[in-house]
Amino acid sequence: MDGRRKTTRGKSAKHAGVILSRRLLPSGSVSWRARWLDPDTKELAWETLPKDLTTEELRADWATKKVQENAARQRKLDGGAPVKANKALSAVVEQYFTDRSARLGERTASVYKEATDEFLRWAGETGLESADDLTETQLARFRVWSEKQLSRKQKKGGERFHAHITTPQVRDPVTVNRVFRTLGTVFNHLCEQGLVPMLSGEGIRKGLKKLPVEKKIVKFLDSDTLMQIVDAVKLHDEDTFDLTREEKERGLTKGITPRYDPILPFFATTLLSGMRAGEAQRLEWRQINFKAGKIRVKFKRRERDVNLIVSPLLRELLTTLRLRAGKNVYVFQAPPVEGKPAASYDRSRIDSARKRVKASDEDDGYGSPFFSWQLLRSTCATFLTNSTGLFGDRDTTLFKSARQLGHTVAVAEKHYWGVADVATGVQTLEAAMGIEAKLREALGLMVNEPAREKAAK
Repeated sequence: MDGRRKTTRGKSAKHAGVILSRRLLPSGSVSWRARWLDPDTKELAWETLPKDLTTEELRADWATKKVQENAARQRKLDGGAPVKANKALSAVVEQYFTDRSARLGERTASVYKEATDEFLRWAGETGLESADDLTETQLARFRVWSEKQLSRKQKKGGERFHAHITTPQVRDPVTVNRVFRTLGTVFNHLCEQGLVPMLSGEGIRKGLKKLPVEKKIVKFLDSDTLMQIVDAVKLHDEDTFDLTREEKERGLTKGITPRYDPILPFFATTLLSGMRAGEAQRLEWRQINFKAGKIRVKFKRRERDVNLIVSPLLRELLTTLRLRAGKNVYVFQAPPVEGKPAASYDRSRIDSARKRVKASDEDDGYGSPFFSWQLLRSTCATFLTNSTGLFGDRDTTLFKSARQLGHTVAVAEKHYWGVADVATGVQTLEAAMGIEAKLREALGLMVNEPAREKAAK
């Protein structure tokens, strides 16, 4: 005998359908378990009763409540409620990444993983384990918790991309909204798959309501600011390590080993093409048709042509880079790694270079005014949309600039038209920005005399 004695309630009992079993444990203590037919799975479910239910009346009351819960659940199912998945929350979140692995880029997957890890950390702290218990109310509670989280920044001198410290300030609303937006995408997918039955699209939207964000006034960079940035980027690329022993033996008085990978060609390409940073980063030589003067760019299943006719400087830069590229696949190709296929610049390195350029001298930076890759794209859009000398009349300029940037004419007219004052006779984008001579000199390209005189004035 295993010391187990079962007591079964008949159909006339108040908790008919929930059977209580008594078990004598090896330690001599008694444990009670309940079993019933789960309304969702139609399979037997078991649960150990709390230890404080020491009398038959207390256990009967518990079983009666369980009967009432099951009956209420069955009525909901009969009314069309979704069937519970009976899966762990962490498992269904991982299922999202399995389902979308073919569609998520490495950087996007990393951002999504960071957001879901934050949510699962909160769920672990609050005891939320089952995906069936995830409701709109739970999302709203996470929202409040997430708003209060402190921001983190990379520790100076720490291991690259890993060492961070927590600051006393709460996170910026833009950062928090990025987490909400990411989780909304994840949970909407899981909702469609029936893995979070207590959630709906409307519940996700309400539970993860975005925080109000103050819109930034800066929309584009003017000519003076652009020239300061070009100077800072050039200093960054020209920086070298101190003299090595080998260089001293060669009689050199200054180190010639570059401290960083050059970022100016990438900066110029992004600025003059209006491409997104990711588009420029992954740009392959096969996408560029030098004869037609066009770059075929693909973004989220949409393709567009970037016309090089508006920027002879960009065309010259890409031609020069092509002559140096050899058999490289990418325009901005990372150093080769043995045993691995060719890869483009790593996005984290590009972003790190941008941060170094705009850091102050005290922080080992180069003192550039603030800029971001998106701000360079907006700058290109602003000057291109207002350069009627490139395309002719206003309507044609709006249409062609919108096609070049990959947005609608309505967007070009609403956000960019009339923002910058560009001379009517300007024939190139770099001339419209007023940086042609400065950028050509920084890139080591030939500078024509009219451009040099204009820059001097």
